[in-house]
Amino acid sequence: MYNMKKNKKTLINVILTISFFMIGGGCFFAWIIVGMMKGVNFNVVEYYKDNNNYEEVVCIVREAENYGGEKYKFFEPLESEKPIRNVGLWKRNDGAVADSGFWEDTNIGDRVTTISAPGYFWDGYICPIVGLRTENQVYLDFNTGKENQIAELQNMRNEYLSVATPMIGIALTSIGIAIVFGVISLINGSKRTRAN
Repeated sequence: MYNMKKNKKTLINVILTISFFMIGGGCFFAWIIVGMMKGVNFNVVEYYKDNNNYEEVVCIVREAENYGGEKYKFFEPLESEKPIRNVGLWKRNDGAVADSGFWEDTNIGDRVTTISAPGYFWDGYICPIVGLRTENQVYLDFNTGKENQIAELQNMRNEYLSVATPMIGIALTSIGIAIVFGVISLINGSKRTRAN
């Protein structure tokens, strides 16, 4: 009877050890997946704070159609000192440009001058436009656009940390508890071996 109770305790400890390792491993894996999906690179904010990273990029306003058949306008880079793959407006600056009347004032094929930085931080990355003007009018001044961009990136970083921090905490706690149960199982097993 005594041995059966000991075996039952050991079995429970082993099950708890495996369970907590799985919870910890799952949270750690989820943290990695969230990091990949969010694309958070903590150097991005510092990169965009430095005015030396920005340059003017001459673009043509183009129109395309997405998979749903909706038409949208985008910027095709023509001239820049460093190669820039894609430039575009992120949320805050997109709203500011729309409010300025840019889309009503420009046509497909018009040349515009944007200010962007060529840093490329993740797959599918669109270099954010922080300044936008035509020959006649400024639609997004550099300082406002830069502030908007930095605020947006900081929000992205904070959202990521609000999800990642608890995940890492749960992962480390679960793995720690699993180690404790594992050690208890080993101690109980070695006591049983000595008793026999």
